[in-house]
Amino acid sequence: AEGATECDPAVFAQFTRDPVASHALQIIIKSCDNKTFGEFFFDSCFKGNMVALCEHRVANFVLQSGLACLRTQQQFEEALEELEPALTTSLLHNKLGVVWRLCQAAQHGTKQSQSQLCRAIVRGIRARAASGRHGSGGGGAIELL
Repeated sequence: AEGATECDPAVFAQFTRDPVASHALQIIIKSCDNKTFGEFFFDSCFKGNMVALCEHRVANFVLQSGLACLRTQQQFEEALEELEPALTTSLLHNKLGVVWRLCQAAQHGTKQSQSQLCRAIVRGIRARAASGRHGSGGGGAIELL
């Protein structure tokens, strides 16, 4: 409906997982004004769905676009709270795009939330080291750490 401010989770999920529609969605997210991003995309589409988006091979790119567009301290801190448990898994599987975008968005956070993010990343790196995945010759940025 015209002027709708709520996201249909099923439709959003379908778009984020489609290899073509997800590209269009990324451009729309990057192009929208602050109010539309905050009320429609962040509050209605991303919140509560970030971990599932993070773990999907296509949808994680839409999440990365959303994280790159975070505009407030509150948005960053809510994203961090939701994604923190998934950071270890992302690092374990060498999926660094979401981690990278969350680090970029940290400029909107407090020193405390920035420290929280750093601790979560360190936990993920330690978990990767403990899993024996480091130095396996498979390449990837995480091996450089």
